[in-house]
Amino acid sequence: MERGWGVKDTLLCSLGLLLHIFYITVSLYRISFFQINMSSLKAAQAVQSIAPFHHAFPVHSVAATREFYGNVLGCIEGRSHGEKWVDFSLFGHQIVCHHVGDNHRSAEYFSDVDVDEVPVPHFGVVLDEPDFHAFADRCKSKGVKFVIEPHRRFQGQPGEQWTMFFKDPSNNSLEFKAMINKENLFAKYDQDGYSTHISQ
Repeated sequence: MERGWGVKDTLLCSLGLLLHIFYITVSLYRISFFQINMSSLKAAQAVQSIAPFHHAFPVHSVAATREFYGNVLGCIEGRSHGEKWVDFSLFGHQIVCHHVGDNHRSAEYFSDVDVDEVPVPHFGVVLDEPDFHAFADRCKSKGVKFVIEPHRRFQGQPGEQWTMFFKDPSNNSLEFKAMINKENLFAKYDQDGYSTHISQ
């Protein structure tokens, strides 16, 4: 005589189903945790792949500098000391503005580079192409006045690159660039664009 499906059988079946669901949930959690850890590791390695530089520069107004580097360029603000100095993260690099006088404006000179007359001194960051164009779009949307508009120079040469120049409120010049071939950042080549030290 066959036994019918009883309460005990129902409970055992339900328990088995719950254990199965628990096993699947734990497995998915372990996979997600591993992926998160791998992503964090890759991000940490990317940050540590090059040592961040430190650059200090003079300004006439800490408030105006905060507005420009923070709101316009999107830099994260770090430590500060009242209206004397404040530091920012510029794509992971530490830049520090120092108030040196209300009437200060940084002096400038110019140098011929390819078809441009670039202001010197200047500082900035070498970006990947997508980051360069995204940053250029941000600058345009924020009303940044370019000294040299974003464009491509040294075309057809190993040093081919995107570049743009603009100034902060204290007349400090900044350049941001993106190499077409990142391996050629420090490549040496003659006027014909040939070098044995670069990968073509």
